[in-house]
Amino acid sequence: MKIGKLIIQYAWLRECLLFLFLVLVTFLNEREDFYSDHGWVDGVFIFVLLYLHVQLHRFSILPLLDRGKYFFYVMASALLVLLFSVFALTCDFYFTNVGWYDEIASGSIGYLVRFYLFSFSVTIPLLVAIHSVFKQFEQQIKRERDKALLREMELNLLKGQTNPHFLFNALNGLYGLSLEKPDVLPDKILQLAEIMRYHVQWGNVQWIGLKQEITYLSQYIDFESERRGAYVEVDYHFAVEPNFLNMEIAPMLLIFFVENAFKHVRRVESACFVRIEMHSDRETLLFEVENTYDPKQTNPYSLQTGIDNVERRLAILYRDKYTLDMQSDNSLFKIALRIRS
Repeated sequence: MKIGKLIIQYAWLRECLLFLFLVLVTFLNEREDFYSDHGWVDGVFIFVLLYLHVQLHRFSILPLLDRGKYFFYVMASALLVLLFSVFALTCDFYFTNVGWYDEIASGSIGYLVRFYLFSFSVTIPLLVAIHSVFKQFEQQIKRERDKALLREMELNLLKGQTNPHFLFNALNGLYGLSLEKPDVLPDKILQLAEIMRYHVQWGNVQWIGLKQEITYLSQYIDFESERRGAYVEVDYHFAVEPNFLNMEIAPMLLIFFVENAFKHVRRVESACFVRIEMHSDRETLLFEVENTYDPKQTNPYSLQTGIDNVERRLAILYRDKYTLDMQSDNSLFKIALRIRS
């Protein structure tokens, strides 16, 4: 695959390989004549004709295959082989007359006709096969580039949706706090500034260390728990093995589930809580968020839209290395995200 990409990427490499291939074909055809007085002239002559025939076929006739004009391709290929064979025979007679070749026996003309027809024809299936292989490589590389471009576009779109969503919720929270506890508002603004610093510094990269993400999540949870501490019980615990702290993770991926929990948490009977846990085993990182909510007040459409966005991002970044489980039992909502390293 790597060799194919190199050959497709560098035109000079293709030309060098073609040149060497035709030199080899010429040598195999003329190896016995190279030791005659004018054998090298014959070898160079055959090589030049083969090279011109191949190049004309590549750039003038092979495109007919790509356009699906198979009948015209066969006719044009046969005509080109015939023209080059006639030209080669004419030159052969000329070289014989001027004394560059030994005399051509009358019985050798049929051999020369077969020789030239075969020499120019044998390159055609090889060219078609190589052209087909290169086309497959080009299409595969194009598909990979298109997927990468689509992935980048979707990630930028999803990140753009995440940042305003967070800021909107945070400003709403500060407004409510300014009415209830105006004396703690300056500290909360500083906390928000630290949280936004994370957005500015790491929001545009694809991967960061898990340790940085944990710090960010802790700041956000502290911000929300102090604001809602009067009526929401907040409990979070991050117990990750040291080797997982260097694990790379997509920034601002886990925050959605935390934001969602604080956004929809409601008192149900005597309970009102948000519980967040993160822990790991040998190969898997487990992130769990659980909160109480009131089904009568929660908008299921807005909730599902956010989850769909996160699932799209997970699918792009982690493919088959993650599982996302969601459970909703009347007044309790729980998510469990597993990411394999």
